[in-house]
Amino acid sequence: MKKIRKLLVLLVVLCMAVTLTACDSGDYKAAVKLLESGDYKAASDAFKALGGYEDSALLAKSCDYKLAVSLMGSEKYEEAIDAFTALGDYKDSAELIKECNYKLAMGLLNEEKYEEAIEAFAALGDYADSQEYLRTAQSDLIGAKVVGKWVSDELDVSDYFRSSIDATVGNNPDAQALLQYLDTSFYSVKISLEFTDKGTVSLSMDEELLHKNTVTLGEKFMEATYRYFLDVLSQAFASEGYTLDQAKAELGVSSDQELVDMMVESSLGISLSDYVDAVMPLDQIEASSKQPVNGTYTLDGMDIFITLGTDSDVFRYDPDTDTIIGSYDEMEAENVLFTRA
Repeated sequence: MKKIRKLLVLLVVLCMAVTLTACDSGDYKAAVKLLESGDYKAASDAFKALGGYEDSALLAKSCDYKLAVSLMGSEKYEEAIDAFTALGDYKDSAELIKECNYKLAMGLLNEEKYEEAIEAFAALGDYADSQEYLRTAQSDLIGAKVVGKWVSDELDVSDYFRSSIDATVGNNPDAQALLQYLDTSFYSVKISLEFTDKGTVSLSMDEELLHKNTVTLGEKFMEATYRYFLDVLSQAFASEGYTLDQAKAELGVSSDQELVDMMVESSLGISLSDYVDAVMPLDQIEASSKQPVNGTYTLDGMDIFITLGTDSDVFRYDPDTDTIIGSYDEMEAENVLFTRA
């Protein structure tokens, strides 16, 4: 009797095993059909429900991968990234995450969302041509940002101004001697840069400060000319045995200024002020300084390459401070900071 009961129990267990196996086999085949039909999500769920049955776990992961690839092909890049991320190191999931991020970055660039595109391409590092497109995004960003007028602070360019004057007189000994008396320490400028969206740029000087410089230059040059002629007369009279006071008494003038005026007019036929106006035509100098210098510019990343005539300078746009900084070699001005006008 006991043997019969054991046999019955054994038959029940065998029947259950056969039944379960048959059920798993049917579910497995149904999951395979879902996979073959391209319903990867349903197929993945079906294989996962089978647990450790045959290669269900492996096929479930394969379905998840195919689903991620399908999402990527449908340009659902964010969903694809989540799906590939869940796969860990399965196949080339990590590389395809980068490709999805690259596609998202390109989309941001095409939508002219330059700041977001810059961040996205920067995060991609050396992937594909991300660095090239990073510079493109930066150039497009500053291309939109730099258009308009920018002004510098007041810059001390007295050394440049002095060297320009010295170069103008060349080897003329009389002019060189006169310029030794000229004080140019006052000279400063404010530079304006105006960029267009056509790749052109115009450089100009602040006219109010230019006029102030012109007036001061006139005063300084008059003073220098007076002191120069006074020293020349003093040396000439000394060579004849006269002091300045003796010469003034002899010529019937009471001041050094009268003496200089008399001698300049008698030797040159014009007054000292007319002489200064002829040598230093202030109106022409101011008018010439007011003329803008036109040129072109190109962009590379955050760098702005400016060409004015034969001179080229590199400036850089800082998006964090919305400023432009660069050196204007023509005026020997370094690290000039420009803010929006």
